Amino acid sequence: MGVLVAAAFAFIWSTGFVVGRFIHGAAEPNVFLALRFGIAAVLLFAVCAIRRPAMPDARTVGAHLGIGALVNGVYLCLVYVAIAEGLPAGIMALFGGWQPVLTVLVVALLTRRAPRVAVVLGIAVSLAGLVLVLGPGMRSGAITPLLLVLAVLAITGLTFGTMLQPRVRTAAMLPSLAWQMTGGALVAVVGALLLGERLPGPSLQLFGALAWSVLGISVVGMALMLHLVRTTSPTTVAIVVLAAPPLAAVQTYLLFGDTLTLLQMAGVVVSLVGVGVARVAEARSALPGRGGPASEADGEDPAGRRLG
Repeated sequence: MGVLVAAAFAFIWSTGFVVGRFIHGAAEPNVFLALRFGIAAVLLFAVCAIRRPAMPDARTVGAHLGIGALVNGVYLCLVYVAIAEGLPAGIMALFGGWQPVLTVLVVALLTRRAPRVAVVLGIAVSLAGLVLVLGPGMRSGAITPLLLVLAVLAITGLTFGTMLQPRVRTAAMLPSLAWQMTGGALVAVVGALLLGERLPGPSLQLFGALAWSVLGISVVGMALMLHLVRTTSPTTVAIVVLAAPPLAAVQTYLLFGDTLTLLQMAGVVVSLVGVGVARVAEARSALPGRGGPASEADGEDPAGRRLG
């Protein structure tokens, strides 16, 4: 069952990048995301009214809004803007896969504990892979410094939002998702206003993208992610996320004809291997008896794993 959940999440997560490309010409990125998160929040609150799960207190609601603002709002709004501005969806997905490495670096800075040599080597390998992937686009001018800044800011938001998720892991899932969607919707609305985006006209392309994004990604996908975060180790979640870039690349090839050169495909493999090495090495260093404290997920009691 766990393998099926992980595989389903990896596929659904990867389609989020494809949708960012699919809506081109049908809707502007922040407006689309505001609609997606807003509709998802309304549906989830409606289900909460029917099922009546335990609702979070005001403090926990604030935490959920903040997490949603980062994971849904800042991350996806910047991702969709970058894709709309020309960054290939497969390459943006690769940046998303680099999030576990950024988590390792942030934790090292916050704890003032230098990463192990294996972690540093993994990060170096991952960076080398990124260079191979980005090189052709940067030389041709297709990938600009602005697009790279947007991608880095996006995964930074995702990183901090993901790091905050364990703080609310005991909250019931339905209200957790509803409030986090609300946080994302608020950021998307602000982004749309700042960029002067307009409401889209009705189209099958828009309705199809919204239907899949709301039901498939925002509801089912986020529920699967919360399930994995709450019931497995951070290393498992990180490894599952690494499946998104190649899956997104395959989907954009089949749907839009996007291709990567052999050198870029090699770079994708090298980068993901580096991320995997860094994350697994860091997780092992956190185990008892290996020079670090046990991870929060490893030391959690069964009550902390309830989904509500």
